[in-house]
Amino acid sequence: MPDIFISYSRKDSPHAIALAEKLRAAGMEIWMDQTGIEAATNWGKEIVGAIKECWAFCLLLSSRSLASRNVIKEVSLASQFRRSIVPIELEKVEVTDDFHYQLAGLQRVKIENFDGILRALTKLGVGSFAPTPATDSDRSAKQTQYPNSARSSDQRKSLMVLPFEDLSPTKDNEWFADGLMSELIGALSRIKSLRLIDQKTSREFKNISLKTSEIARELDVRYFIEGSVRKFGEQIKISAALLDIERGEYLWQDSHKGVFSEIFEIQEAVAAKVVDGLTLTLSSEERRSLLNAKSTENAEAYELYLKAREYQRGGSKEGLEHAIALESEALKLDVDFAEAYNHKANCLALLYRSYDHSNVLLDDAEALVRTALTLKPSLSEALATRSRIALARGDIAAAVTHANEYIRREPTSADGHSVLGFVYAESFQFDLAIPPFEACLALDPNAARTYFNLCQCCEKAQEWDKLKFWSNAGLPKYERLLRLRPDDERGKVDYAVLLHWSGDVERATTYLRSLHNIRDAMTEFNIGCLWVQMDRPDEAIMAVRKAFDLGFQRYDLFRMFEGPILEMPEYKQLIEDIERREASVVELPQA
Repeated sequence: MPDIFISYSRKDSPHAIALAEKLRAAGMEIWMDQTGIEAATNWGKEIVGAIKECWAFCLLLSSRSLASRNVIKEVSLASQFRRSIVPIELEKVEVTDDFHYQLAGLQRVKIENFDGILRALTKLGVGSFAPTPATDSDRSAKQTQYPNSARSSDQRKSLMVLPFEDLSPTKDNEWFADGLMSELIGALSRIKSLRLIDQKTSREFKNISLKTSEIARELDVRYFIEGSVRKFGEQIKISAALLDIERGEYLWQDSHKGVFSEIFEIQEAVAAKVVDGLTLTLSSEERRSLLNAKSTENAEAYELYLKAREYQRGGSKEGLEHAIALESEALKLDVDFAEAYNHKANCLALLYRSYDHSNVLLDDAEALVRTALTLKPSLSEALATRSRIALARGDIAAAVTHANEYIRREPTSADGHSVLGFVYAESFQFDLAIPPFEACLALDPNAARTYFNLCQCCEKAQEWDKLKFWSNAGLPKYERLLRLRPDDERGKVDYAVLLHWSGDVERATTYLRSLHNIRDAMTEFNIGCLWVQMDRPDEAIMAVRKAFDLGFQRYDLFRMFEGPILEMPEYKQLIEDIERREASVVELPQA
């Protein structure tokens, strides 16, 4: 049952989507028509059922919605089913005769007053809006409160799958160890009674000498799956154990030997033992999903797929091209391998974004992802790929639609919200990007990079209170990340930026000056950008000059600075050097 049904005119979609994301970030389930249902039978089945089952009916009032025949029908049904109606004004309007009866005596709340909307819904018994404690002593009592991502009220059992150790004699099967961890997380992620730590966070702890009890405190997790893999030719051995950190004992330990072609049965057995060990009660749908988690029957195609995923994670041009080639080989072995079609499409989209702006890549990616969804309509991850492809084409509306469909299908997954936030941020709609990033953190409060992305949008949208709140919330996440990955250059600069955004300029300055021997050109350029923000042009020019010398080639970004740096002789010399380098690039004749 959805908590809230949102009724709106299609012309008011941006307002409706933004409101839906804010409400989802506050922990509510939202139903809204974003597919343009027109056929009478579909309208009756989808819309009527959603209104009948919702707890509260939010009506977005505007001149457009008052003229919409579908909105008139929806309000009539809400009244007929005795749903509580909350009128939300997008603009000052006079209610027409079609709405007088249903809205008589109801107090309206303006769309800008989100706190007022929450209070109105709270009075109707929708959701739980406990305020988040302030983190600074100087935060005003009147300051806006944001969704609390604390897990204290979460009754689900918390589980983390730790990175599996590669015990193979040649130590060259990390793709297998990482793939097994990812597949196990994917299989267990469908179980609603589990709070599962996501793959990115789990991967942060790879090759880290840290006690499980320390990880438990860091991430507020009780149960852990530990394991190792050994592969020699076709022979494999997988050992796994389920640890209850609170009781300090293993609930089970087991090992499986066999050949690689038996990998699916072994994965299935391990997942089933997790369910039994945690005494989880599964719905018939969850049990079916767990037993049918394998994506292909062909073990050789599956091996190529796992290797492709490992190459793609590196993000280099060569890695993406190699991953695409491996997926092509996998698809020759299994033409019905939906996940391989989707992963190849995603690699093509990433290749287009970072290295090669050829529309052929997007055309091929679109064809592949359509095939994936034809073969497996339930493959929600393909919607994220479609969103990225649409964004690359500049079709923002389609990118938003695909991301929202992902969220509708997987409301408890942080990934869909992250994709939607990315679409809005990349299309410079920073105010609309904030709610989905907030929703992402409500579902996955350990995602350090999401704090940075959210804060960046808050700064661009000039949401200063939120910027300070979320930057303070993100600092301990980055401190953990840097303890685990002290060589993470990008993480170090992100941390300095968060310090600056939080208002701790002194610490940000000291920390920035401690960063030496940066090897990545883009990271060094970002340091220069931060020095510019901090109004320190002397230090800024040294950093951007170093970025140029390291080979940073986004010359357009060098020219986007403002302020005192523009008048510096060193900056003018840098621009001259850039122009000489640009002029020296000679296009070689094609062979």
